Amino acid sequence: MQQNASIQTQQSEKNLLNEGFAYEEQNNFKKAFEIYNEGLKLFPDEKEFHRRLALLHLNNDEKKAAVKHFSQYIKDNSDIDLDTVLIYGSLVEDISGIKAAIACYKKINAAMNSSDLDNLIDRLERNDIPGKHTEPVFEELSFSTTTVADLISFFQGRENNYALQWEKDNNTGYAPANEPLSFQTAARHLKGEITLGIYQLNTGSQVKWCAFDVDIKTKMVDQREDEGKNINFLLYQALTSARELQKVVNSRGLKSYIEFSGNKGYHVWIFFEDFISAEKAKDLMTEILNLADFGVLDKIVSVEIFPKQVSLTDEKKLGNLVKLPFGIHKKTGKRSYFLDENNKPLADPSDFFRMAEKNTIDQFKKIYETHDTNNDKGNEETTRTETVSMVKDSSVTATMYDPEFNLLISKCRIIDFIVNKIIWEKECTDDEFTIVKHTAGHLKNGEKIVNTLLSNLKNANENLKLKKNLTGYPMGCKKIKQRVPDIAVRFNCNCTFSPDLKEYKHPVLHIREFDLGQEQLSKQRAEAIKFQQHLEKYLETKKEIKEKVDFVMSLEKYLNKYLNDKNIDELKTEFGILKRITHPNGETSLMMEL
Repeated sequence: MQQNASIQTQQSEKNLLNEGFAYEEQNNFKKAFEIYNEGLKLFPDEKEFHRRLALLHLNNDEKKAAVKHFSQYIKDNSDIDLDTVLIYGSLVEDISGIKAAIACYKKINAAMNSSDLDNLIDRLERNDIPGKHTEPVFEELSFSTTTVADLISFFQGRENNYALQWEKDNNTGYAPANEPLSFQTAARHLKGEITLGIYQLNTGSQVKWCAFDVDIKTKMVDQREDEGKNINFLLYQALTSARELQKVVNSRGLKSYIEFSGNKGYHVWIFFEDFISAEKAKDLMTEILNLADFGVLDKIVSVEIFPKQVSLTDEKKLGNLVKLPFGIHKKTGKRSYFLDENNKPLADPSDFFRMAEKNTIDQFKKIYETHDTNNDKGNEETTRTETVSMVKDSSVTATMYDPEFNLLISKCRIIDFIVNKIIWEKECTDDEFTIVKHTAGHLKNGEKIVNTLLSNLKNANENLKLKKNLTGYPMGCKKIKQRVPDIAVRFNCNCTFSPDLKEYKHPVLHIREFDLGQEQLSKQRAEAIKFQQHLEKYLETKKEIKEKVDFVMSLEKYLNKYLNDKNIDELKTEFGILKRITHPNGETSLMMEL
């Protein structure tokens, strides 16, 4: 009887946690607070209620309340991760100062005995604080042609295009320059005279580098600035997240490098000796992001992937850009720089280029193998049979080529995450594998797929093996989220399906939606898609027009100032005579008389 009561208690605690998490998913944080506080009253020894409440308070920037619950979560708890400790210590430092933070770290480490925490305590006591952004001294440098050539070679992007950053009334943006990036222009960027951006994709929809943009969430930055405080302790959390991404990249056999962006975060760069398919590059970056474990740092930082597009279109003729490293960010006035492995700034770009290495195409191919070798030449054709995962074992590789399974993992990020754990780490929990079994098991080759993945596990539970394809109903999205709440909250998944599919939500609907075919989609849905496409094109065009207008106005402002300083209204140039005309209403305009 006592054992049954214990099981019921555990289920009740889990039910309350799942219920609170469900309200969080619906952004009903008030109700989530009520559920977790109720859970604490009923089960005061359950630490997870304190952790969930701490994160909710942190998300509302209620630091003191967050510290209170973090301290209860950490107290006498042997199962805590370093990221949670660092967040807690940073909040204590922010509220009570560095000495209080050091005391907290020492008390926690008496139980944890972590060498990383020992190292952090030592550095804090020596005032050598990680992430303490003491800007390196940038002396007047005369750059060699080798350094400029390295800059152009490492960050090569769109042919015959780059962008100039502008600043006006505390706003910044970029205006495209439709010409090749010359040595002289790149050198001016290094000297800080101008700031450049680079468009990533070339005309063949290929890229020579990839990057993660790790930024502190805007809400957190705004709140710190409103309080008149700097964002150094938040920048350390962004750096910790960048290092986590770098760890996953390096575990795949690729070299990567971290750059302070000059604003509110860091970039993680991966360079290649030659151009690779943008589509494969994006798959690789998505894979790495899915495998990175940010823990509670998800509440503080956001991560963007570059490339964002897999091809250029008439609507997106240039694609997205990234600020070229080593330049001065016009919004903050800070220069960007790379860090060494000890987080020390490399003030001279030449030091970085002496250290940095490009990854070979063979290294990339070993990680990302695909049956369509023509794709390596940029002649991609997105099909249902193309794999989107990186695998080594030949039997698993064959499984990944299954069209239905490949579509399933490309659409459902939770299943994709679990499958990659099975492939790369050769382990997963029974709950995680049950999700794969009761979704993939309903596919045409479900039995083979499930059993092949099961055989890849180090300690496979043979009870999970399939004897034939599953029939009936696949596991629903709601039940999946309840089974793996930590994975679900990471991806914030909320898939929508065609209204023609009149079933409860489950991942296998992605397959059925694909098979419906475009001609079976309802007219209303087709019109909605068309409207969305036109709206996106309209907004993008408006943004481009605004950027160009702002850029022209900044040029006119400069030219007017020049004419005022010279006390003249016209100026002879090699193109003709530049004239300033004053209108009856007092406004002025410029014209060129050829």
